[in-house]
Amino acid sequence: MNKRGFFPAIVAVFVILVIGSMFMEIKIENDDKNDDVKECVINEDCVPETCCHATSCVPKEKQPNCEGIYCSQDCELGTLDCGQGSCECIENKCGVKLE
Repeated sequence: MNKRGFFPAIVAVFVILVIGSMFMEIKIENDDKNDDVKECVINEDCVPETCCHATSCVPKEKQPNCEGIYCSQDCELGTLDCGQGSCECIENKCGVKLE
């Protein structure tokens, strides 16, 4: 490669690296903002994520529409079935507390 082609190649690599690092910083900043989102303040702000045999909880705004859904009456282990657990607000995130 001659000297004339070498300098533009170095500049192009530098520009690509700078632009790439800017995108990485933006992604990292957005990830940090998601950690600050409060899903709940009190336990009543959280509900089961699914209509039947739920294993996780979500904020009330994301509550599934369970109209017309029929669940089996089985008490499946590791779920919120039959009072085995409850939805709770844990550090401003909806979570499950199994008994």
